[in-house]
Amino acid sequence: TLAQIPASDQPLQVNGTAANDDVFILDLSGGDPTPTGGLIFNGGAGGNDVLRIVGTGQDATYSPDSFVTGNGVIEVNGKTITFVGLEPVDMFGFGTVTLNLPNGDDILTVTNDVDFTFGGMNPAIRVAGTSGGVAIETVAIWSGSTLVIDTTLNSDGDDSITINGADLTAANISNLTINTGSGSDAIAINGDVTLDGNLAMTTAAGAITQAGSAVSVGGTTTINTGSADIALTSATNDFVGPVTLTGANISIADANDMTLTSVTASGDVLVTTDDALTLIGTINAGDGTITLNVNTDGAGADDFTMLPGSVITTLNSTSDAVVITVNNLGGGTGDAIIQLITTAKDCGPTLG
Repeated sequence: TLAQIPASDQPLQVNGTAANDDVFILDLSGGDPTPTGGLIFNGGAGGNDVLRIVGTGQDATYSPDSFVTGNGVIEVNGKTITFVGLEPVDMFGFGTVTLNLPNGDDILTVTNDVDFTFGGMNPAIRVAGTSGGVAIETVAIWSGSTLVIDTTLNSDGDDSITINGADLTAANISNLTINTGSGSDAIAINGDVTLDGNLAMTTAAGAITQAGSAVSVGGTTTINTGSADIALTSATNDFVGPVTLTGANISIADANDMTLTSVTASGDVLVTTDDALTLIGTINAGDGTITLNVNTDGAGADDFTMLPGSVITTLNSTSDAVVITVNNLGGGTGDAIIQLITTAKDCGPTLG
């Protein structure tokens, strides 16, 4: 355990014992003990050597090695912690933790799990996988402000991120940001995602899909897939804060109320809410169709409301260019409060 050591402009190397299960602990809670020249943790051959880094709100960046599994660098306070021959990594108590992938063609999984070095007492988000075919050292992260997964900073490629579960609320992480950059990327949400803060996902041409899961976001949701589709269609989703979407064909559903800041699509737009839907900006579908299904349970006074200044627009010239349905068949009393809707050839919207 390193809690305080004399300052030095030379790196301090700490060596483990070969074939032992060594635990290296860097504790920043009483101040930063890292020398100016950094730290090197060498687990040695064999064993199951782990690294625990304890933060107090600092931002940290984890960069796995480009060539060797078990090697990598963590940067905190402008200093480097280099590890060699380690197995898993625990990081907790930080502000923003950023995972930077070193190569192209990253294949990652995000799962709900627990810590490695506290006997599994702390719910954590684990990220594992490969970067350019090289396995990265799995990291468990909990108790922080924001988790950022970025596959773009060093070498872009065709990236795939599978979220098998990400209960950030349980792991005490507020926000989640995923950026895959250019390439034929894909983000598959196959398990529940829950967070109290903000969700941001960005791909240049990578689809975001959902299967057998629910996405629950307490803050804002911002998703941009460039020329690819967004399909967040689970009836159990819950987007509490404003939602901003950019992509090709866009489909999104909410089990409760939804507020749309803007939707920009080059294809069709389908929005389904069990309760009310409020538009505070613009829905622009290019030449695609726009379908809004509001109050799908048919009960309550759940309206579709376009606030002053909001616009729905498409160049589509078919009879179903814009279809807005407020379902009151279950005894509801919802209304459609319309501002400006434009379609090609003045076809106008279909209201139901």
